[in-house]
Amino acid sequence: MSTSRLQDVPRMKWGDSTISAQRYNRVRLGLLRLKNPMRIDTGLRDIDIILEDKVWYCVDRSMHDLPICAWDGFKPRQTLHEPIPCRLSFYHAHADKILEKVLIAVDHYLEEQLAKIRRSLIAK
Repeated sequence: MSTSRLQDVPRMKWGDSTISAQRYNRVRLGLLRLKNPMRIDTGLRDIDIILEDKVWYCVDRSMHDLPICAWDGFKPRQTLHEPIPCRLSFYHAHADKILEKVLIAVDHYLEEQLAKIRRSLIAK
């Protein structure tokens, strides 16, 4: 799915949000070292998250990647330890129910994949 699909589907609501520095830094590292863009199966029924440089968005695979929610508009940061301001958009009425579970799935996946890279570097 391309991010143009996000413009094709009307947002139900949106507003300001933040992403913790630790989570943001981990995603940036994953995009640099693993794959960009990156699609992660969240373990939630038919819900994936697609991570790109400028936007992170959840999609419903069973609905031809219909957007559920998206984080974009990440503000430039001044430090590595402060939360990153962004915009959070909702495309589904119940998107708020899965937000934290999706982000936790991203954390677990990236921790596991980045740990594999570290172990392979140490073994060399």
